[in-house]
Amino acid sequence: MDLILERLSSKYYRSEDQMWSDMDLITHCSKVYNGEKSELTHEIRLFIEKLRKELKQYISCNKEKNFYKKKPDNSIVAFSK
Repeated sequence: MDLILERLSSKYYRSEDQMWSDMDLITHCSKVYNGEKSELTHEIRLFIEKLRKELKQYISCNKEKNFYKKKPDNSIVAFSK
């Protein structure tokens, strides 16, 4: 999770898809290492779902405030000022 937060703050992601892929990778790795039915994998899945919801809402709200901009090719310029 720290990696995703660091990448968000440094404007690493060039698209939303890159960010969502990192989140999917966290869930996948937990399934591989902890088992698909483990409590940890379940908690990670719930956390990632909540994080996705919050980020989608944040992105949607900040598009209007120009904190979040897309270039013509749909790549992301920034998530923050």
